[in-house]
Amino acid sequence: ADGRLLIWDFFTRSCEGGTVPGLTIPEAHEGSVTSVSWSRSSTYLLTSGSDKALRLWDVAAAAPHSGPPPCRAELRFDHAVDHAELRPRPTSSRQRRQAGAAGA
Repeated sequence: ADGRLLIWDFFTRSCEGGTVPGLTIPEAHEGSVTSVSWSRSSTYLLTSGSDKALRLWDVAAAAPHSGPPPCRAELRFDHAVDHAELRPRPTSSRQRRQAGAAGA
């Protein structure tokens, strides 16, 4: 595992074209990328890795073929992160109660 992240477009069967043309993050993590999660708007990409880090990438700020998107946030942990997921913030009191019950 080289820590590189390539965005594959299912429809074009390529890393070129599609939603994010040519998006590659050559050094997304030091070691394996263990999970990837898109924001609902496809603006941000959250990655986790065996390097004990979570990184939030600003995909909307990346121009095609101009290099990787900027990393907007990074969190470090004491152990490898196997999975991370972006979820919308609950907006209604019902959604907040459901989110609280799911986390219990």
